[in-house]
Amino acid sequence: MIDYRAATKEYLSDLVDTEQAHSSILKNIMCLKGELTNEEAIKKLNPEKIPKDFDLTNSEAYISKNKYSLTGVRNEETGSTGYTSRSITKPFVEKGLKHFIEDTHGEKALTPKQCMENLDNLLRKNITLNSDSQFAAGQALLVFRQVYAGEDTWGDAERIILKSHYNRGTVLQDEADKIELSRPFSEQDLAKSVFKRNTSIAGPVLYHAYIYIQEKIFKLPPDKIEDLKHKSMADLKNLPLTHVKLIDSGVGFEDASGLGDSFTALNATSCVNHARIMSGEAPLSKDDVVILIGCLNAVYDNSSGIRHSLREIARGCFVGAGFTVQDGDDFYKQICKNASKQFYNG
Repeated sequence: MIDYRAATKEYLSDLVDTEQAHSSILKNIMCLKGELTNEEAIKKLNPEKIPKDFDLTNSEAYISKNKYSLTGVRNEETGSTGYTSRSITKPFVEKGLKHFIEDTHGEKALTPKQCMENLDNLLRKNITLNSDSQFAAGQALLVFRQVYAGEDTWGDAERIILKSHYNRGTVLQDEADKIELSRPFSEQDLAKSVFKRNTSIAGPVLYHAYIYIQEKIFKLPPDKIEDLKHKSMADLKNLPLTHVKLIDSGVGFEDASGLGDSFTALNATSCVNHARIMSGEAPLSKDDVVILIGCLNAVYDNSSGIRHSLREIARGCFVGAGFTVQDGDDFYKQICKNASKQFYNG
């Protein structure tokens, strides 16, 4: 499964290594930063929230680290990337909210400014979007999203930006709900057979075992136990050792993150689309969406850690751009088919 995932990653990376992709990402970044903001378009659209300064590189958040600041950063402890990963040798990942905040604001963590400057340098050096640029673009989109969807800028990614898309019809709420309802422990996910669920079995067991050990055996004080159990870190308990599930049709297995379809990809894409619309540019096309999928997949495709599979990313990105979950599935199937032909002779 890991070998096949590598094949689809390589195929997709080659697919978006083009001048068109370079131009698309460059425009997206310029729109996100506020370089192309169109005041006439904004006046016409009358968004609920508007930043005082359209140039978001002047904001405090641009030079501040945030909860995504370790995205794509090598984790020396696990050999993976990002804040955490779970493996056979390191099955316990709960370290508490305090540790998470310290780590994501530590020396290795990156500011949105650092991510954007790295991407800008790579885009200047190349006329196509090579693999390094794809990774840098995915990293920049995920980290800078916290700037774009901030209280002092364009507003919360879901309550304001996504809501405005629903109102304009540039994102279909029924499709976005499908992404949300695929998450672990949702009623819809639990209604599926144990072989088709995103909900992990091992993850929660390990989580509760670790809390029990710390509380009953190592006698950690109540405040530290509460920190380990903080609701902000709840997703960690759903992180599986590995997750392969039966596809909904029941005719085969697929790689999965165990975290459900990517609402993060949906939000990132909807922010890009929002920025384009506020700049008076055309909304994202399906070709533009494929490029964003390639960039996010370059970051998320690691064999452990909090990640999303290509299918989960594709669903999130297509829905975030106003298309459907089925569009994401159709894209994923075609990528798998093409990668199979290229690397395995069909």
